[in-house]
Amino acid sequence: MKKQIGAAVLLAAMIAGPQAAAWDSRGITVSSWAQAGVAAAYENGAVSEAFDLGADYTRPVTRAQLARMTVDLVIGQQQSTLAELAGQLGIELEMAPLTPEAEQDGVAEAGTEASHQMVGDSAEKIREDQKTVGEENKETGQIQKIVGEQSGETQTAEEMPDEQAEEMSGGPDNTGRSAEEEGGLAPEDETQTEPPAEPEAHTPPYGDPLDGGLPYVASGSFSDTRSVYIEAAAKLGIVNGADGLFRPDDLVSRAEAAAMMQRCMGVLGMTEANRQPQQFSDNYVIPRWAVEAVKYISGRTDQSGQPIMGGANGKFSPQGSYTIEQAILSLGRMQSSLQVTEVAAGWRDAPGYDSVTLALTFGGDCTLGRGHDFAYSGSFDEMYDQKGASYFFSGIPEFFDDDLTMVNFEGTLTNATAHAYKTFVFKGRPEYAKVLEAGSIDVVSVANNHSMDYLQRGFDDTVRYLSPYVAVSGYERMPIVTVKGIRIGFASNVGWTFDSAQKRFIENAVQSLRARGADLVVFNYHWGIERSYHSDPTQQAIGRYCIDQGADLVIGHHPHVVQEIETYKGKQIAYSLGNLVFGGNNNPSDKNCLIYRHNFTLDLDSRQVTVSSYQALPYKVSSVSWRNDYHPVKR
Repeated sequence: MKKQIGAAVLLAAMIAGPQAAAWDSRGITVSSWAQAGVAAAYENGAVSEAFDLGADYTRPVTRAQLARMTVDLVIGQQQSTLAELAGQLGIELEMAPLTPEAEQDGVAEAGTEASHQMVGDSAEKIREDQKTVGEENKETGQIQKIVGEQSGETQTAEEMPDEQAEEMSGGPDNTGRSAEEEGGLAPEDETQTEPPAEPEAHTPPYGDPLDGGLPYVASGSFSDTRSVYIEAAAKLGIVNGADGLFRPDDLVSRAEAAAMMQRCMGVLGMTEANRQPQQFSDNYVIPRWAVEAVKYISGRTDQSGQPIMGGANGKFSPQGSYTIEQAILSLGRMQSSLQVTEVAAGWRDAPGYDSVTLALTFGGDCTLGRGHDFAYSGSFDEMYDQKGASYFFSGIPEFFDDDLTMVNFEGTLTNATAHAYKTFVFKGRPEYAKVLEAGSIDVVSVANNHSMDYLQRGFDDTVRYLSPYVAVSGYERMPIVTVKGIRIGFASNVGWTFDSAQKRFIENAVQSLRARGADLVVFNYHWGIERSYHSDPTQQAIGRYCIDQGADLVIGHHPHVVQEIETYKGKQIAYSLGNLVFGGNNNPSDKNCLIYRHNFTLDLDSRQVTVSSYQALPYKVSSVSWRNDYHPVKR
């Protein structure tokens, strides 16, 4: 009798597909928002109770777990068995080696007997053997049922997929779990005269753990697993390995989960989305190999309209982890989605996935502080003490709704006292760097005629105090800032002359930034004649040479008034934006200035950049006309 029971257990585990039953959540940790969906997935047979997913469904799902879950779904929906699927896919099965413990427990005989049956017989013969076992043990009678009745419901022909294809499950920001019982063990026959040799819940200690103790392993594809389920998932095209390894214990990212779900749905005959894909604010970071998958799973819904997988707070987070409960929710939606027949036209061409638009905003000269001989009354310092750091740029909404903001930082932040002997020397307190942070400034240029007002110490202090808050560009400092996946390189210099040294600076800057991976190259130049409303030949020669050498945009400052914007070879040179928050003058005669907004579009496949649009927005440096209150507002 012992041998018969062992054979029944092993055959049941191999032959029976996912069983539909009321899910027992006792002892299982599931997020409150996921509980109803997880229970429904189990009750509808989308997830197999025979697969033990542990006690904590909030954990990240592994590659092995997700692979098995998708195969279980395929078996259930195709009303087949693992044995039948293995035969259809040409998977070669071999007996797994037994452990000494298994042999001592007497499982060896049963395992060997069943193994010979499984490896040598056809799927039809296995079902016949299964019926025989079930007749000997009435309580294992459910084994003889035709596969496809596992869920307690009979599927129609329309529900049965006719293709094999693609990847697995997810839910719009779900977290998937699955608690499945080990091995699908059949209960012992109460009428037997011999006591059972093994505990009721015993799982034979051989085979791949993922397979619940099956005495068979798959041969072929991977050196780090011989799981029949994983081999089936690979043969179906649901998941792949690399370099002969599957890495079953690696965690699944959200992008990988999306790809597995799409492929699994393809296997089940659903290759088209039924609505337009969702737009995510981080589409640009989705790996190119996963873009179509994300489009599909966010555009493929269940019968209630829920996408197989979505995002949170407008983001997809492709590199984020995917949990067991999220996977279970997605599997449930996949099963429901098989009844949705609508197809969305052109979903593969949905915009927003193949390109990204970047909004850059530029402002003019900013001096955070005052001249060394300026009075405190009416100064930038006084306004800072009265209003705080957030006051100064708060009237420029463009700085807060763009992707990157840059200004010319004209002055120093230092406690040094020794200074250059010149008419105007500017310095501010080190804490003024927080003004830039409060104003949403991301990059500053320090290449100007006031950066050395307090000599080398003053310059070094300035860079040191600014660096925690902004990227610093100037002379040899050429930072690359990545925004929305676009790498923007910045070069800054003074442009008093256009000579061979200037040409070398421009050539080397462009070459260096491109070699470091910059998609865009932006130059800032301090040049021109103060209070002149038109660019001079030197400015024009430098700006055009920058474009000739491969720069995408040139921004100028120093004249303290607004100059023209030139389009040269399809690219823009803004010669002077005027002052902005300028503590160097408590009442400038010309308070006009510009905020310059430039939009670039990057093709994510070709990495080619084009100019979408640009705007020169009229501002004034003060909210009052009779003095400078260091609070720029729109004109």
